[in-house]
Amino acid sequence: MAEIIVESAADEGLLGLVARAERAILEQTTDPVGVVQIEAVEPTEAHPHAAIEAAFVERAGSGVVERLEVHLELATTPTRERLAALIADAGGVEYTSVCLRDGQRELIDVTLHFGSVIKLVGRCTTLCASGLSGAELGACEHVLSALGIRASESDGELTVPARRFGRPPRVADQVEALWRGRERGLWVELYASSLPVTRSVRVALDETRMLCAVSRQIPERATSIARDAVALREIASRDLGFEVGVRRWRVANAHGEREEHRPRQPIGGGQRVQWSLNWGAKRG
Repeated sequence: MAEIIVESAADEGLLGLVARAERAILEQTTDPVGVVQIEAVEPTEAHPHAAIEAAFVERAGSGVVERLEVHLELATTPTRERLAALIADAGGVEYTSVCLRDGQRELIDVTLHFGSVIKLVGRCTTLCASGLSGAELGACEHVLSALGIRASESDGELTVPARRFGRPPRVADQVEALWRGRERGLWVELYASSLPVTRSVRVALDETRMLCAVSRQIPERATSIARDAVALREIASRDLGFEVGVRRWRVANAHGEREEHRPRQPIGGGQRVQWSLNWGAKRG
């Protein structure tokens, strides 16, 4: 199939661009429309990479957009206030994952989640590298403590209790964890979502730039994502400075089984980040 290029209008919304891309796909193929990936052809100074992804599903006899995501790279480091507004608008505190890297080495990956009804006991899942230095252990503990997670050291590894008693972390705590990782010179990634997952935000941050993905998913029996698309557009504009505008977009249709991971732009040191359907990022 030939490369598909579409051009958005000045007042284009997210669903308008998705509909334009869907029509362009159907003009060239009889394959079912599955996961539509729409990537900006020309980068801008503020957003070196911009992409929109829409997952279609059949409901009530017609195809509807079940999940809508906006993926952006920001050329400048955001402020604490900007990150707090983004996470509050697009994410949640019921489910938080944080991952720290030093260069190409992953130090620790911790997930903290709370039940949708009882929010007094959180469950922690931890993956930690072995043989961490004293400085690396200290940096990990410093970041995790922002989320109220206490870690203990043993033979160069960190151990985190399987349960955390108390309420979920606040948005300010999630921002503090990101900032502490950045201040220690680490690559820090954070995923925050509601439970059940109807809205989520993924942030990857180094000393100079930020990668971000904001996502909305409609409930199982819903047949329209229009309200969520408007909310995403407002978040992208207000918190991330992004508008669809008049631009050229490259369109692909990943019909059938979706790949678990897909590559995104590098961020410093040639590192590639692969956003994952379930968590946020698989480091490559």
